[in-house]
Amino acid sequence: MDHTDYFSVNYQASINVKLLPIGQAAPDDIEFQHEIPQPFLISAEVSHIDSASLRSLRKIADASDELADYLANQSRKIDVILSYVLQLQDNPDERHLSESISAGGLTFMTDDAIELEQVARVKVFLPEQAVAIYAYAKVVKIETADDRRLVTLEYCKLRDDDQEHLIRATLHIQTKQLQQRRQNQ
Repeated sequence: MDHTDYFSVNYQASINVKLLPIGQAAPDDIEFQHEIPQPFLISAEVSHIDSASLRSLRKIADASDELADYLANQSRKIDVILSYVLQLQDNPDERHLSESISAGGLTFMTDDAIELEQVARVKVFLPEQAVAIYAYAKVVKIETADDRRLVTLEYCKLRDDDQEHLIRATLHIQTKQLQQRRQNQ
């Protein structure tokens, strides 16, 4: 599937972007897997477990609302702790806000000098979705607006599980945005 096949949502997420020196490529697959910080791996595993547990939780909800509430609260507690741990991975010197996100890439505004095809290490933090992504992306488009640059990054190193988490997160964000739009009408 081509990166442009994923729909994007306008959404401001906290991201870290560390530009690699011009001409430096993303690490190979083995190096990439080894350098992913442990909290990002844990985040992905917790998200996977949550997704797998949803069906069981729905069945339990029919049998006992109290037990379902208790389990949902335990899951939220884990999400809160994990969000705190992931915040420790956020580097203020590399922090930006996304303009849009998708499972294929993202856009953000910057004042930094940047070139087409330049590679960046990217961390995407979506605490409301209990998702944090560690990836590499390539600059595929730069637009200038008011002395700032709108940069489009396309992922070039992203784990399949993380791409699935981004797909679910963007669908969830879009659903919330549509519900909000309906309420405002």
